[in-house]
Amino acid sequence: MTSPRRIPADLRKRGGFRGADDSTASLILGQFFVGGFFLFIVAFFLALGAAEEYDGVTSFTGASIIAVVLSVVSIVTALVIGLPLRLVSALRARWLAHGELTVVGVVVGLGACIVSVVLASVSGGAALAWWVFVISWSVLAFSVAHFVWPRRRRRGGFRAPRDDDQAA
Repeated sequence: MTSPRRIPADLRKRGGFRGADDSTASLILGQFFVGGFFLFIVAFFLALGAAEEYDGVTSFTGASIIAVVLSVVSIVTALVIGLPLRLVSALRARWLAHGELTVVGVVVGLGACIVSVVLASVSGGAALAWWVFVISWSVLAFSVAHFVWPRRRRRGGFRAPRDDDQAA
């Protein structure tokens, strides 16, 4: 891994590469565990929903194993694919400025996952519904792994009054 000290100062100022520091590593680690837990819960309930029969402990154990494997593989893959968002300053600034994309990605991905599992269960395991599931799960995993809460935007003409602007 390249140390931030080895990158020329002019390249860092241009925004070409943002070296990984402690805050980036802790953010990635935190999002790994929180996002992985969220994906585990979703995968667990989707696995129970896709099961044709529920036979107690066996279904519960099987759904847990499927959920752990699916969530860990998904979150690691999403973090690796999304590394340019964290390391390239221009991409990171753009991603942070448009946090609503992650909220939309989570909502659309989760909704499409639920619909595809229901369609696969109704149609007897049709291949098209599972391809929709793979795509929607990928969108969900990427959005959860790189989740950014959208910033609250004010209108251009509106500003909060200062103390010296108010009438006495």
